[in-house]
Amino acid sequence: MSEARANARTGEATLLRMLQLSSIPSIEVGRLVSEFWGVARKSAGVAPVRPNPLGYSSIGEAMLDHTFTLAMNAMTGIPDRAQMELQRTEMREASGLFEQQGWLDEPRAFHRDPPAVRDWTLRNESAILPSRVRFQRLSFASEYEPWAGIPGSDRWLSRAANKTSHAYVLEHAERDRPWLVCIHGFGMGTPSVNFTGFAARWLHEELGLNLIFPTLPLHGLRGTGRVSGGELLAPDYIALIHSFAQAVWDIRRTISWIRARGAQRVGVYGLSLGGCNAAMVASIDDDLTCAIAGIPVVDFPRVARDNAPWVLDWYHDRGTDWNLLSSTMRVVSPLGMQPLLPVDRRFIFAGHADRVVPPHQARALWMHWNQPDIHWYPGGHVFGFMSRDVQEFVGRSLQQAGMLELVQ
Repeated sequence: MSEARANARTGEATLLRMLQLSSIPSIEVGRLVSEFWGVARKSAGVAPVRPNPLGYSSIGEAMLDHTFTLAMNAMTGIPDRAQMELQRTEMREASGLFEQQGWLDEPRAFHRDPPAVRDWTLRNESAILPSRVRFQRLSFASEYEPWAGIPGSDRWLSRAANKTSHAYVLEHAERDRPWLVCIHGFGMGTPSVNFTGFAARWLHEELGLNLIFPTLPLHGLRGTGRVSGGELLAPDYIALIHSFAQAVWDIRRTISWIRARGAQRVGVYGLSLGGCNAAMVASIDDDLTCAIAGIPVVDFPRVARDNAPWVLDWYHDRGTDWNLLSSTMRVVSPLGMQPLLPVDRRFIFAGHADRVVPPHQARALWMHWNQPDIHWYPGGHVFGFMSRDVQEFVGRSLQQAGMLELVQ
């Protein structure tokens, strides 16, 4: 690349970044003002599954969600024209390949059955939250390989840290306990954050379950950014497909590892991004005991479009082809696959005040899953799922699915 061209690209990137950062606060403030206006008019702005309008008590959590979204938008990269054209080209190539292989009609076929884990390490570790918790860290080579011909595969596989799968294990001495696979959300992935977010002490010590916490691609020890999972915020949509596909692959290999240890009952429980992964695994693994999708994001293109900075379409001659992105990402969406669990062993919870993953996401999964038990709590995304009523719903769900029969 010539010096003049490099300087031009640097100047373009700087301009885009300035426009992006200047626009974010006004967008989020505008959304928050809209929230207040909706409450004042006694309208939640989003029709819930069951009537329960958003009230002033929930505005604080909605405000926290808007702050979180503001921070994430500030971290999100803005592609220059060359990057934008590369994204469009790669998505067109991927869409053509997926259609040719029949994966858009049958997304489950996109996900190959992974081999069993034959070589692993198990290390004793501990974390303080606030008292010390002792656990084990399972590590093994992911061995994930994209299908031949998928664009961006070389870029994806060049991430060295992501090639090793890690999972944190809380196991009882009695091997016949049921296992709950806890799949974290974006920004999580470290032991202290995972154990706190999932109320691990309660699940492990009070309910008596064995727990395992797989680390999603580019999170925790598998990432290199300052924020766990932050690399997913780069302007690279094809990388999202690789990320979701590898996540399902690694989770299934983790499940095969615990089954090899004698696990008779295995459930999956995911939060946010992990809720999507839990729902996908429940559409591929036909021997799960239950699936709990908490505050699930199931239509990622719609969330991305809702939060895309206006500068993207204003500055570029052609913005993101959202219809193409949505159809191509069908291979990594639970809405493209049918769940294999009976409806009475599928569970969903979500927040009315959630403004990171809006309620329409959980409602879409609820409809697709044939309207299973769903719990709507009045809080938001960042902390609302840690409320006691959500914990009680999770406990009832595990009981209903038969996950607690062997431990009580």
